Amino acid sequence: MTARALSRQPGSRVRLISSQATARPRVAAWVVYTFVVAVVFFGLIYSQTALDSSAFELRELENQIALAEQTQLELRLEVARLSSPSRIVPAANDLGMVLPTDMRTISAPGVVVRSTDAPLSDPTVTASP
Repeated sequence: MTARALSRQPGSRVRLISSQATARPRVAAWVVYTFVVAVVFFGLIYSQTALDSSAFELRELENQIALAEQTQLELRLEVARLSSPSRIVPAANDLGMVLPTDMRTISAPGVVVRSTDAPLSDPTVTASP
């Protein structure tokens, strides 16, 4: 048996397939693949940049917190220095203030001594409504 070429005849349902058909490269699939890879690549770059900028902001906030803590410590030291008795006594003396020499009891309506045992001259009194 020998092979012979089949020719297409009018009205036949047979279709000829050429043996010399070349495989077409699938360009569309490569374009889609390349596009997806490029989008993922740029997405990773964007996310890394966003994380880096957040890290810079966090570092700046940490620096501001450290500076505020240092300022608070300095202000506390200043308050302690200004409220020390060794500074207040000479300033009060310069203004003419002196320690009282005599004590007087002042009675006011509505003021009650807490303890019944306490003498009336006890300076520890409280006001009750």
